[in-house]
Amino acid sequence: MSRVLAAVLVGLVVSPLLAQAPPAMVRLGEVREETLSPRRQVVAELRSPRVSEVASFEAGIVTEVCFREGDPVAEGEVLARLDDSRLVLDRAHAEADLAATAADLAEREAEERQARRDLALVEESRAAGAANERELLDARSRLEISIARQERARRDIEVAAARLALFERRIADLAIRAPFEGVVTEQWVERGQWLAAGGKVATVVELGRLEAWLSLPQAIVEAHAAILLEHAPNPPPGVEAVILQISATGEALPLERLRLVPEVERR
Repeated sequence: MSRVLAAVLVGLVVSPLLAQAPPAMVRLGEVREETLSPRRQVVAELRSPRVSEVASFEAGIVTEVCFREGDPVAEGEVLARLDDSRLVLDRAHAEADLAATAADLAEREAEERQARRDLALVEESRAAGAANERELLDARSRLEISIARQERARRDIEVAAARLALFERRIADLAIRAPFEGVVTEQWVERGQWLAAGGKVATVVELGRLEAWLSLPQAIVEAHAAILLEHAPNPPPGVEAVILQISATGEALPLERLRLVPEVERR
């Protein structure tokens, strides 16, 4: 008796609810086959393609710092200067040496002309029978010696000119310049500081263009990366280009210049 009563009570409670529910709407559509592009969320970061820790060729005292962290710099712009007083004196010494060797060459050229005239006179006297063989040989030797001294003077001029050019180059290197257009992110020197040769002056980062580095799972690399790398930026039919969705801005960027760096992270 209790079981029958329970069944009746349940029916009384449920049936009014069913009577009040609206009929469900059913929509039909055409069945078709489509290719779905795989979407994976991966960790990525934006990097500058060029970051340079600008260093000094020369050692010296920093006399001027022309930047601060965060300053934009153009290619070739002076970042810092070193004291040039000693190298300026060395350059003056090299200029004096070059002038002296030039004067020595002029003297050797005059000696050669004199030796040629003496030889010509001795040869005329020898032909007339007024000079002996020894005098002729001595005149020829003096000419050969003067020619050799003249050649040595020319080489001395080359050495002096190269030494002067070296000092000019070293003085120019005392002005430390930005290697490319970018922004200074770190400052390593201050005015009055001693800077060793090869010492860091500033860190310059290029911001005109950026690279996106994506950490891809091995499964994605094996399935898609080889095809995309081979055909980018024009993938074959049925393979869509890689789209980079930046979550911070919502911007979607197609990746065209793809490179695969096979470096595995432990995690």
